[in-house]
Amino acid sequence: MKRLAIVVATLALCAAPVAAVSGSSPLITAMNGGDSNDDVRVITSFEGIRFEVSFNQSTRIVSTTAYNPTSRTVSTGALVEVDERIFNKSSFEIAPGETWSHSWNITQGFNVQKNEHEITFATFENSTNFYVTYPIDAANSPEIPSPQITNVRIANGTVDGEPSSVAYVTIENPGNQLYGASLLVHTTGTEGSFYLASPGPYGNKTIKVELLDERGSVIKGEARLYDENMSDESTAYDQVGFVGQAGKNTSMWNESYEPGMPPWASDPYTYENESGQQSLAMQVSGGQSFYDVPLAYFGGALLVGFALLKRWL
Repeated sequence: MKRLAIVVATLALCAAPVAAVSGSSPLITAMNGGDSNDDVRVITSFEGIRFEVSFNQSTRIVSTTAYNPTSRTVSTGALVEVDERIFNKSSFEIAPGETWSHSWNITQGFNVQKNEHEITFATFENSTNFYVTYPIDAANSPEIPSPQITNVRIANGTVDGEPSSVAYVTIENPGNQLYGASLLVHTTGTEGSFYLASPGPYGNKTIKVELLDERGSVIKGEARLYDENMSDESTAYDQVGFVGQAGKNTSMWNESYEPGMPPWASDPYTYENESGQQSLAMQVSGGQSFYDVPLAYFGGALLVGFALLKRWL
């Protein structure tokens, strides 16, 4: 079972500034405006520091207020995990009668491959857990970062020591998640080239993909990035189409994930490139479209409109 990595959404959103004020420990619900969605817990560290902890399912914010009821200044700490992966941890000193408050927005910390999530708040020798159901579309999760294919470049290379074509495919993991991922590339001349592709948290890696296409030819294809099974759309991360030639620019565009059977299956998926390649209009548009209409068409429409206007005038 994969461990769920945790990502700090942004410094502005994830953590409130540390505040230490005199007085008794306020209720978390009061701190959050009395939101009835708060699930509040109270735990005590082994040094005697009392932590009131809440998780708000609506805002997906974990909040805590620590209070020191003892007669001594205490060094303590707090740690937040999401599905067993550290999201944030803080160490601090708290004087007698003081409070310390902190909040974390853990939205971007969820694992896109999970529907059931566990949030853990821990201090020295004590902890409490919250559970939430939060289904995520792994291939379309704008709030929650997931692995993506960010670049494809066609080049000349070798396969088994023989001159051939290759594709350099860059995979990026923009979050603190640790994912398993597989990369599968199909082209008109390659029935599937498979690689493990798991960049570390906040990392990226470029994979040299061996192709059987003729060296120096224009190569058209698609690349899929998924977790466990190419044929299971629920584990998909990303799919792109591309067309390029060694020594020249390679065009890449996003595609909706299309499940299929891998090359080693009895009935494998075959890339047929039914359109021949990305349409000329889409290439001219740099792969950009508006409501699935290539931007180049809008330019063409304007030219036709000007021609008709000139004719009537």
